[in-house]
Amino acid sequence: LPRAQLRLSGSAPIVLEGREATVIVDAPNSGDQTLHVKLEVTDENGRRRHGVNFDIAPQALAPVECKLPALGPGVYEAHLVLLTNGQHLLERRLSFAVLKDLEGVVAARPDIGVDLVPNRIHDVPAARDLFHYLECGAVRVGVPMVGDLDTAGELAYFQELSALLRSLTARQIDLSGIILAPGAFHHLGRADSTRGMLDRNPNWRENMSPVLAQQIGGLISTWQVGAERLEIPAQPWTPEMLSAVRTHLARFVGLPRLVVPMSLLAPRDDIETAISYWLPPEVPTRSLARQLGPLVEEHSQPRWLFVDADQEAGTSHADRLMDLGRRVALCKSLGPDRVILPAPLQPALESGSSSWQPTDTYVALRTLCHYLSGRRCVGVINLDYDGLALIFDGPPGSCIVAWTWRSEPQKEPIGLYLGDDVVAVDLLGRREELAIEEGRSQVYLTPTPVILSDVDASLVLLQDSVSVTPTSVEIRTRATRPLFRLRNTYDQTLVVQVDFLVPDRWQIEPATLSLEVPPGAPHEVPLDLVVPRRELAAQQPLTIRLQISSPTVADLVFDVPVRVGLQNVDVRVDARWEGDALIVTQVLHNQTDKPVSFAAFCQAPLRPLIERAFANVQPDETQTNTYVLADQRVRELAGLSLHLGLREYRGERELDQLVEVPR
Repeated sequence: LPRAQLRLSGSAPIVLEGREATVIVDAPNSGDQTLHVKLEVTDENGRRRHGVNFDIAPQALAPVECKLPALGPGVYEAHLVLLTNGQHLLERRLSFAVLKDLEGVVAARPDIGVDLVPNRIHDVPAARDLFHYLECGAVRVGVPMVGDLDTAGELAYFQELSALLRSLTARQIDLSGIILAPGAFHHLGRADSTRGMLDRNPNWRENMSPVLAQQIGGLISTWQVGAERLEIPAQPWTPEMLSAVRTHLARFVGLPRLVVPMSLLAPRDDIETAISYWLPPEVPTRSLARQLGPLVEEHSQPRWLFVDADQEAGTSHADRLMDLGRRVALCKSLGPDRVILPAPLQPALESGSSSWQPTDTYVALRTLCHYLSGRRCVGVINLDYDGLALIFDGPPGSCIVAWTWRSEPQKEPIGLYLGDDVVAVDLLGRREELAIEEGRSQVYLTPTPVILSDVDASLVLLQDSVSVTPTSVEIRTRATRPLFRLRNTYDQTLVVQVDFLVPDRWQIEPATLSLEVPPGAPHEVPLDLVVPRRELAAQQPLTIRLQISSPTVADLVFDVPVRVGLQNVDVRVDARWEGDALIVTQVLHNQTDKPVSFAAFCQAPLRPLIERAFANVQPDETQTNTYVLADQRVRELAGLSLHLGLREYRGERELDQLVEVPR
């Protein structure tokens, strides 16, 4: 019978972009017929990226090396078909990852980790290197407590696991273990819960002791009492049972730490130990902050989040990356001590050998680990186009993770002051310089998050702190007094000159401010804003210019839309055709706590003034005035503007509006 094996040149199925790589086809032909080989390489979306056909002569036993072309970052699959005389003999498949060189060396921190379910490790060097290139700082492994290692499979598993744990410890990766019932060794999904093992097996200590004695206890000091999916439906843990487990662990582990799995849908506050909250995949991504926020606030014990990433069959690769990026960034922004995800590794069952290979989310998770590990969220900004920006800061520097909640990429960019060195990085690690217009970096939002690296986080937060409230002004004889606010987001004194520019005939005092704001301090200044009478009700720009001279040098310009209107009195106007009649409506909604009364009018070009009134409109009441123009020449008004106005009885408020007549 023919045999074949696919492997990549190197200890792991990893290719660094720009370096040569080779797929090795080991299919010794000990027969007397020629073997025909078809080798094809496809990307995550099934597109063919490379292919080669060749023959293996009879008695040719040496492996054949197939050089790969230059491939961009991503996860690819090599597919081998072996034939003879047109007869299909066998197939082999192997996934491998092409990795971009991510600039900057980042020390892996344990705030992002991955979860490795019980499985034969087989190829320890491949598993070790896959974890190394992933750049995660923590690995959680499932440990079935099988008692005495009676079978060859159990003995081999724990030997391989010990070797892997030692190699990860040497790379300073934080290790934690999950205490599992014996049945998890064969099938995790059908195993008993760890809580059930303690309830139903009075000799549960005899299950744990031989395993912990196999060097496992000396390599792992943090232990979780069961896997989330198994423990959540079981009876809750009691302090007495947790104390019994900790006491037994102390025989093999110095100062053991316990973690209790818990569902975020049924949290408890009576557990005085570390907690791992399980985030099921069915929880909508957009509601994560609302559901998880209170759970991971400051606690005396660590709080972990296990982000379960299982998705429905048929989900596209692009949707998986989009959801992964959003969930990791949102969970990290909430500030848990650790975010844990399923390890993006799988056994290479179809390659002809016992090894490990990356899944199609491996490269994206590596990018997220590289840019978010060691950083904490310092700000959240809502952007135009239903966009969201999460600002992360830490010793490696600052970055932003941004996306739009809409289903389509935005065609128009958003201008943000991000500093001079910012670059955009996609989830595959590809870098792109951003265009800069008038000091603003032009950012295109897509449903899949983009990482903006090397940003000036304090500058981003500063521009988000600038505000003028309220942004609606009334036309009165006296001035409206909106409040200008600014907060110093730098760790040094902010020296800045602020200039206010208003439309012609408007007046504002002060027009210029020279400020020295201490670190972290807010600064508020009331502005006297005078709007001329008979100003049309519309949005007008109030331009704010910040000329920063210290601790950085920057020139920021913001346009704050100011709406001219009536405070808490909403007035809407509309014009429409009904046959040959022009119908104009003027609707007033009183949102104040007192009755209001206004004289009203409608003025069409070269026509008499039509007068109406809004008399004694009660709080939260709506009244409508209708103006009907139906003379023989009314069609001449199509495309022109009508002037509608209000004048307050026994008051000084007034409002002028224009409405265009439809054609």
